[in-house]
Amino acid sequence: MPPRYDAVLFDLDGTLWHFDDAPPPEEIAAFIAPRLERVITGWGQHSTIPYDALDLAIIAGFRASDQAADELHQHRHPNRVDDVARTLAAHGVTATREQAEQLRDTLSFEIEILRPRLFDGTLEAIEALRSTGARLATATNRSHTAQKITQELRYHNLAHHFDEVLTAGDVGWLKPHPAIVHVALKALDVPPERALMVGDEPRRDIAAANAAGITSVLITHPDRVSPLPATPDEHPNFTIASLAELLDLIGHR
Repeated sequence: MPPRYDAVLFDLDGTLWHFDDAPPPEEIAAFIAPRLERVITGWGQHSTIPYDALDLAIIAGFRASDQAADELHQHRHPNRVDDVARTLAAHGVTATREQAEQLRDTLSFEIEILRPRLFDGTLEAIEALRSTGARLATATNRSHTAQKITQELRYHNLAHHFDEVLTAGDVGWLKPHPAIVHVALKALDVPPERALMVGDEPRRDIAAANAAGITSVLITHPDRVSPLPATPDEHPNFTIASLAELLDLIGHR
């Protein structure tokens, strides 16, 4: 009997790995502050607030833009360069577009400080899926480029298993908008009925998969509080407690 699915799309944060060991935001901001100061003083300018506070203000600006994208802009992905420039201007720093882009990239700090950890069994499950011939892609709401996400996948020894690395930052839309799913299916050359998507957030991952017409799979890792579907479009086709269960779903064992 042939497999039911040829491709699997994955959310990342909360699905493949978690950040339970990450330091508090204030510690991360203190780590980033010297970088911000070097960049901005290199422009011959100075922030009117301490640089750790500036980092926290930029992150708060990102979150506000994400909320506005959800509520006002039909999930269009915010322009992070504009977000950075806006926050800098509010704190005495005038930045060109190129400078704001430079500072945005400065905020892409090392993976080590965030301390992401794979959920138990993730690597083994991905390797098993890959061995079946299933095609794999990411479909994350991250603002980072595919190049940055590939670095994170490489950190977890996963990068070589993925055929496509797609982010909302590159595609231009946030889940639950289905654009990233459509782009992934086209890149993988797989029809919707032959693909499924795995995620931990009904409001974003499951709704995006359902809107795109592919099979939706909600993962509820043990010992974690998972959000519940709030509307009909957030209800998954399947719910699993571990990625190992995907092998049964796709019909390869």
